[in-house]
Amino acid sequence: MKRTLTAMLLLLAGAPALLAQSLPSVRTAVAPHYPAIPVLARVSGEVLVLVRVDAQGDVTSASTNSGPPMLLTAAESAAKQWKFDPSTDGEREIELSFKFVLLAEVENAESEVKFLPPYQVAVEVHPAKPYVSDGKSAASASIVSPELHSSDTLLHESGHADPPKPQ
Repeated sequence: MKRTLTAMLLLLAGAPALLAQSLPSVRTAVAPHYPAIPVLARVSGEVLVLVRVDAQGDVTSASTNSGPPMLLTAAESAAKQWKFDPSTDGEREIELSFKFVLLAEVENAESEVKFLPPYQVAVEVHPAKPYVSDGKSAASASIVSPELHSSDTLLHESGHADPPKPQ
């Protein structure tokens, strides 16, 4: 009984080292670009990508397992660019995690990428605050309520002009 317990403790103590040896090391990790449309639509979340890695460490295929549909292509494209250490074990499958995080809006858009071992990337974006018109500037006034003067003409989609309206 004592030997069995000792053997089990040794196995448990050595398990993290064995696990670390079996995980291929990353040589090149590429972060995805946070696409503009998902940022504007306030779409965030985690995308899991399963990659096949050949013996030389090159990604031979990538497929998304889960995540918001608007972010899948960006994550898959980035995953295809990763490189790993060569292996004598042949082809391997590795799951990569790409987290797309939207933070508070700021005056000028900012982004930050965090690489988290072993196979996680977080892309954090502070989107720019949207422009909101106060309705008082000349540009916004002409867009909202254009004023016609006697010398103005309106063009139809056909390209024909209407004569100015009498005042």
